[in-house]
Amino acid sequence: MRATVPRLITPPADETPVYPYARVWRGLLLQLGVLAAVALALFVLQLVGVDVPVGLHVPVHVGLALLPLLLWFIFAWAPELRAIEPRAGLETVVIVTALAASGAALPVIERLFQVERWLPIADPTTRLVGYTVTLGALQEVIKYLVVRSLAWEQRLRVRADALAYCVAAAVSYATVMAVSEILRGASAPSAAAFEVFNFVALSVGPSLIVAYGLGEARLGTPTAFLLVLSVSLAALIYGVTTTLRAALVNAKLGLETSAPSPIVGFAIDAGVLVLMSLIVALLIANSERRERERLLRE
Repeated sequence: MRATVPRLITPPADETPVYPYARVWRGLLLQLGVLAAVALALFVLQLVGVDVPVGLHVPVHVGLALLPLLLWFIFAWAPELRAIEPRAGLETVVIVTALAASGAALPVIERLFQVERWLPIADPTTRLVGYTVTLGALQEVIKYLVVRSLAWEQRLRVRADALAYCVAAAVSYATVMAVSEILRGASAPSAAAFEVFNFVALSVGPSLIVAYGLGEARLGTPTAFLLVLSVSLAALIYGVTTTLRAALVNAKLGLETSAPSPIVGFAIDAGVLVLMSLIVALLIANSERRERERLLRE
């Protein structure tokens, strides 16, 4: 009688679930990293004496102003085409935000607020309040309304969706503001690059807070005033950063005022982006952890 050899049953392999959405944080890091590298590279070239002819300042400035939008298409929009469940309507958010910024925000800034006439010479407290309730509130309300109207009902499936749509709106708004500056006069490439990075930082950084508020309000258990608080806090971040940046970039040395230091302004912009990203990432991770724990208890 032949002995029976026991058959070993191979245990099922643990398969890691496939993340069906494009990675928002990865795309944002690449966009900001390339933009920062370009600004620093142009600054170094200026330091070593490499000057761009004056006749090329306008086309170079236009290219730099459009660079954030180009990077968004490469690192944020293009990955959506390869995702299992792509986020629909991101390009619509970009277009509508650009129209709102150029058709509503710019006329209000130039004809009603006219901040360049009174805020730069005001005291720090007035600057803080002024930038918060004018430029900060205006840009955050416009971006919030666009994302809320286009993505709220059917497109916010996970919290990262709110980030994706808010970043799209923020990059579009910053691009319009950067292009509008060219009409006042083109800057040298290094100054233009730092200026564009400043527009992006002061648009994307605060918008991350609004994105957290939108995601939590749609998918979590928020307080009644979360959306109002997130938009207000985003506007305040804009006001604080703009005031602090103006004070440090044009810092006084004794009785004399030093020449503006663009690298200081760049460092402040980068610091705000890093700080806002870390805070929002931790808040989202904490919300998702609480949600998983609640589902396990049920």
